[in-house]
Amino acid sequence: MSVRTDYFLRPLCESDLGLLLEIELDPENKRFSTLAENPDAAQLSEFLHSDHNLKKYAQLRQVIDSESGPVGFIDLYDADFKNKTAGVGIIIRKTARRKGAGISALRMVASQAAVWGVKILTAEVETTNVESIQLFQKAGFALVDRTENISILELKA
Repeated sequence: MSVRTDYFLRPLCESDLGLLLEIELDPENKRFSTLAENPDAAQLSEFLHSDHNLKKYAQLRQVIDSESGPVGFIDLYDADFKNKTAGVGIIIRKTARRKGAGISALRMVASQAAVWGVKILTAEVETTNVESIQLFQKAGFALVDRTENISILELKA
C-alpha cells in the first residue's frame, strides 16, 4: 500500500470541536484520553482553546488533516528536553483508518522532532492492539519492551 502525501499537520482550531467530541467521547477511546474522565462539550471547547505549546507544557496536540477534512489527532506528551525524549500517541477516526493518515502523521512528527529538541519518540501501545503496533513499526519504530499489557516502541529521530 502506498502512503498518501496529501495529509498535513496543523494546530487545533474552532472547527475541530466536532472531531474532538467524536473521538474523545467514543467509549472505545476513553482509556486513551488524557482529558477529564467524562469531559463535556464545554470542557472540550476549553481544551481546544488552551495554549498547546510543547516547550511550555511538555505536550502538543496537532490535527491530522487532509484535503477532504480532518481525520484525527497526533499528540506529543511528557516531553523531556533534558533527555530529548517525548511520548507520541495517535488516533484516527474510524472511517479514515487504513488509508495512510497514521503513517504520514508519524513520519511528519518524526521529521520535526529534532526541531522541537526531541531525539527519541516513545509509544506505549496495548499489546493486543496489533494494528497500532504494526503502524508504529511501519513508521520506523522498534519494539524495545513488552509486558503482558503494554508494548513500548521507540524511534530515534
